[in-house]
Amino acid sequence: MRDIVKTIIDAPPVLFLCVGLILILVSIIGKSPVSSLHFSLGPLQRVAVLVLGLPLVGFGLYLLAPKPSWLSISGLVVEKKNKQPVAEATVEAHEDAKSDQPTNKAVTDDNGRFYLNYGNEDKGKYVRLKVVKERFKSSSLGVLIGTKNDKLPFELESALEGPTETGPPGISIVSEAPLNFTPLYKGELNLWISSRPENFSPRLLEEFHKDFPSFALRDKNITPEAFVNTVFGNPKGESYPDVAFIDNFSQLSPLSKSKAIVHDWGQGRFEEWARGWWVIFKDSQHIEQARAFFVWLSRGPHWQPMRVKNTSLNAEQIQNVQWVSIDALHRVLTGDAAGLAALSDKEAANFRLRQNPPSFKLTDTQAILTFGNTHTAFVILAAVGSGENEYGVSHHALILRRGGGDWRILYFAFNIALPRAEDLFHEFDYKMTSERGWAVPARADLVGPPDKARLPRFPTRPTIEWTVANSANLSFLVEVQVKNDGGDWWGDALSFVEPSRVQNGFAVTAPFGVGMQPHRWRIWTLNPSGGIAISDWREIDFTN
Repeated sequence: MRDIVKTIIDAPPVLFLCVGLILILVSIIGKSPVSSLHFSLGPLQRVAVLVLGLPLVGFGLYLLAPKPSWLSISGLVVEKKNKQPVAEATVEAHEDAKSDQPTNKAVTDDNGRFYLNYGNEDKGKYVRLKVVKERFKSSSLGVLIGTKNDKLPFELESALEGPTETGPPGISIVSEAPLNFTPLYKGELNLWISSRPENFSPRLLEEFHKDFPSFALRDKNITPEAFVNTVFGNPKGESYPDVAFIDNFSQLSPLSKSKAIVHDWGQGRFEEWARGWWVIFKDSQHIEQARAFFVWLSRGPHWQPMRVKNTSLNAEQIQNVQWVSIDALHRVLTGDAAGLAALSDKEAANFRLRQNPPSFKLTDTQAILTFGNTHTAFVILAAVGSGENEYGVSHHALILRRGGGDWRILYFAFNIALPRAEDLFHEFDYKMTSERGWAVPARADLVGPPDKARLPRFPTRPTIEWTVANSANLSFLVEVQVKNDGGDWWGDALSFVEPSRVQNGFAVTAPFGVGMQPHRWRIWTLNPSGGIAISDWREIDFTN
C-alpha cells in the first residue's frame, strides 16, 4: 500500500487519473464507496462531481499518453563574400552510400534559415547535409540527428569564384562526390579467379548478384599454374579479363612488373571470403565497370552509417575533428611525419608512413561517420585514390582526444576494412554510457610476459597480464604493432578484450601474432564517460 501511495505522489498524471475515476464512481453510485465514510449525494451534487471527475480523467490520460517526440536540424545559409542570407536554397539530407536521392529536404526562407524535422526514432543517425542553389557551389556538412544542430552555418560561394569547401590550410575537403555504382546496374565484366578454394568463396559472387541482378558478371576459374601464361596469351578482345583475383604473389609479380595491372588501393570488406589480391587489367574494355566493381568490394550500394548514441558533439566540433582527420590522412599519404606528429596526441603510436608514387592522387575524401562526446571523438574517412598502378576506395578509422582545447589524433587505423572499423567503433559507442563525471581512468601496469620476451606463437599464444587501480566499470583494449625487417613499427591494431581476473589483476591470451617477428603491445583502459588511459609498451619476439 505504501508503494502505491508513493507511486501516485511521484506521478501526477496517475494521481489525476485516479482522483477523476473515484469522482466518476461516486457520481454514479451517489454515495461513499468506503463503508467507514458515510455520505450520500443528491441529483445536482452527483452531476457536479461527474463534471469535476471527467476533466481530471481526461487530463490524466493526456499526460500519460505517449507524445510524438520531434528532433530538428536548423541552420543559416549565407553568401560567403558578403554574408547576406541566401533565400530559396535547397537543403538535402542524404543517408545512403549512393547519395543520389535525399531522405529529407528543406528550402531556406527569406532570411536564409531552414528547418528539417525528424522523429525521436531517428536519433543517432548520421546524415550529410548538402546545400544547393543556382549560381552557387554546393556546400556540405555531416551531422548526427539529436546533437546540438540548431545553428548550422553554411556559406555558399559563387560558382564564378575560387575553390569551395576548405578545411585545414592547403587541404581541400571534398565531401559530396558520392560513390558511383551506375556502371554496375547494366553492363558486363570478365572476372578471372586464380585461387585455391580456401582463399576464395563463391559467396562473394552471390552477394554481388544480389546487389546487381541485371549485370553480366562472367567469372572464370583458372589454375594458378596456367594463369600468367593464359593472360599474356589471350587476345585482347571480348574474352580478355577486366578484373582478376589472385592468391599467389608468384602470379602477381610478373603482371606488376609488366605494368599490365592496377592494384586495388582499398581494403575490401570481404576479408574472410577473399584472401589475396584484386587487380584491374589496364587493357580492359570495361574500365568504368571494373572501377565500380572495386568500389563495391570496399562498400556496398545499400550501406548506411551505423546509428550511435554518443551525440553530444555540436556542428563546430564535428567540423573540427573532420578537418584534423582529413589533414592527417593527407600527411600520411605524403610521408609528412612532422606534420602528422603536430596533429597527434602525445600518446599516439608512431608508425611507418606510406609514400605514394607521384602519379597517385586522392580524388575524393569524405567523413562518412563522426560521433562522440566533448572529450573523445570517432571518425571514419572514405577516400578514393587513383594513380598509374592503383585505384580504389579506402577507409580509415581515427580516434581523437581533446586536450588543451584542441582535438588530437590518438589512434589512426590506415586502410581498414569498413566492417572492422564499424565493429570497433560500435563497441566504443556501446561502452560509453554517460559523459557525466568525466575523468581519466587509471593506467594499466603491465605484469607479464617480461619486456622483450622470446616466446612461441603456436600451438598456444602467450598470456598477457596487467593490473589497474580502481578497475570497476572499466573496459580494456589491446593495441599492437609489428616490426618489419627495416626495424620500423607498422600497422596499428586495436581490439576490445574480455580478460579473466587473476589474483589482483587481469589476463587474456594475446590477441595478436602475425608472424615470426617482434610485436609490441599495450593496454588501453576506457571508462563509461569516454576517458582513456594508455599503458607503456612491451615487446614479444615470436620464435615460430
